Amino acid sequence: MDILLPLLKAFAPNSTDSSITKLNAIYQYCENIINSSPKKPVCKSGCFHCCNQKVVLAPIEITNIKNNLDTFKPRNNGDYCPLLDLSSGKCGMYNFRPLVCRAMLAFDNPDLCENGSTHTIFTASLLHTQLTSTLSHLNHPDSDALLNRINNFLFLQDTKNIHDVF
Repeated sequence: MDILLPLLKAFAPNSTDSSITKLNAIYQYCENIINSSPKKPVCKSGCFHCCNQKVVLAPIEITNIKNNLDTFKPRNNGDYCPLLDLSSGKCGMYNFRPLVCRAMLAFDNPDLCENGSTHTIFTASLLHTQLTSTLSHLNHPDSDALLNRINNFLFLQDTKNIHDVF
């Protein structure tokens, strides 16, 4: 239940939390799920093999990134993410990275990422499945409505490809 607390608070029916606070609650939930996993991600700073995946952003994520660009300037990195600093292999917006990037983690051999082999990864769609499953087992009278509020906020928005935005 502690894993869900940020979401329960931010998406309560009477919540007056800002959109950014709600987005951060979703990000915190993602972190909580990952931190509670018995297996730990093998991803390390400087590894960017997944940074050439299609990245879709919800409107609030676009706003969040744009509001925090400060000194980092998006780059034309070809197939790689425009927020990636190719020289260091690090995300230039790591603290503000979108959910799809937060949830894209490998849990087995990181060499499999480099050669594109199938292996154990966690993705935003699995995070959504986990959230749906957790909420359905809550027996909370508002669990369906809560899931609808979260879905409408982030998952069912008119998303944009990161390359079309930056």
